[in-house]
Amino acid sequence: MGTIDLRAYFLLDSLPAQDAAFLGTIHQGFLPHAGHASLLLEVSPFVVNRPTDIALKTTSVKPGMQIIERHWSMLEIQLRSPAEVRAVGAAILAEIGAVETTVLILDEGTLARQVLGAPGRRSGPWS
Repeated sequence: MGTIDLRAYFLLDSLPAQDAAFLGTIHQGFLPHAGHASLLLEVSPFVVNRPTDIALKTTSVKPGMQIIERHWSMLEIQLRSPAEVRAVGAAILAEIGAVETTVLILDEGTLARQVLGAPGRRSGPWS
C-alpha cells in the first residue's frame, strides 16, 4: 500500500443546515443532518480506503462521500457525536503520521484545524 499524503482535514463540530442541505444534493452515501459533526479529508488517491477502514472500524460514524479522482481522493464521514468524529480524525492522523497543531477561528462559531503532515510529506491547501 502506498503512503497517505494528506491535503485537507476539515472538522465541523456541528454541520450548519445550509451546508447539510447542499451536501445532501451530492451525497451518494448516508445523507448529512444539520447539527451532526462532519469530517472531510482529502488524501492521495487509491489509498482513501485505508482512512475509510479506520473510520468505520474505530467508531459508529457513517460514510457520506468517498470520491476517488486521479490526483486526490475525498472522504466525508459524519455522526451526531462530535467526540466520536474527533476520535476518528485522531486515529486517521495517527495512521498517517500527521499532527493536529493549531485551531484557527474563521468567524463566529466556525473553527478550522490546521494539520501538519509528517516530515517530507506535503499537506495543506497550498500543495
